[in-house]
Amino acid sequence: GIDIRGDYIKVEGFDISGFWSGVYGGGGVSHAQGGRFVRNLIHDCVSEGIILSGSSDFDIGHNTVEGAATGIILNGANTRIHIHNNRVTASQGDGIRVANSPGCVLDHNVCENNEWDGIYLAESPDCIADHNRSCNNAWEGIAVGRSPRCTVTNNETCNNGTGIIVWCSCGTRFERNLAAGNSGYDLAVGNCEEEVYDPTCNSYSNNHADTAYPSLEIWDVTLP
Repeated sequence: GIDIRGDYIKVEGFDISGFWSGVYGGGGVSHAQGGRFVRNLIHDCVSEGIILSGSSDFDIGHNTVEGAATGIILNGANTRIHIHNNRVTASQGDGIRVANSPGCVLDHNVCENNEWDGIYLAESPDCIADHNRSCNNAWEGIAVGRSPRCTVTNNETCNNGTGIIVWCSCGTRFERNLAAGNSGYDLAVGNCEEEVYDPTCNSYSNNHADTAYPSLEIWDVTLP
């Protein structure tokens, strides 16, 4: 694929297929900043469609990623990454995974038919997930794990294993999300292995769903 090790580099308009990774930014000796990965078609890669490691201030937008192991992944120590208007489908793992990468923004992405989660925020505090559609994924539509103080608003999750799930992520705000037709709970609070997780440490307002754990009241659900 395309391996980016410099700053302020734009990758635009490529058709990338059959490589180990489609586009790789950062890693190695020099990390990258200020780049743009936009309007690319990335398909049938063995590992990641797009991967960033140790990078900052990137714009990842308007890409189509199909059939990768993971569609788009921020793989540690990234900051201020904007992931928007991407379509990620048919990944063997997660559609979009943000791992150990604080302060990122994900908006207006479509994640469908992925074999794990549509969107997974993992150990990434202070992120925003807004106006995403995550449907027909085998596990969760949106998962927020060990990622405190995130904002999850105006998302649609449908026909997943679980619509939206949160655990070990106090201070996170959930507002105006629509979750429907998921085979498990539409909205759920999970457990922390090492502690009792109080779901009221987050805030919930005007969400729409049919089912919720531990209760519709805690999620402030209005039936759709």
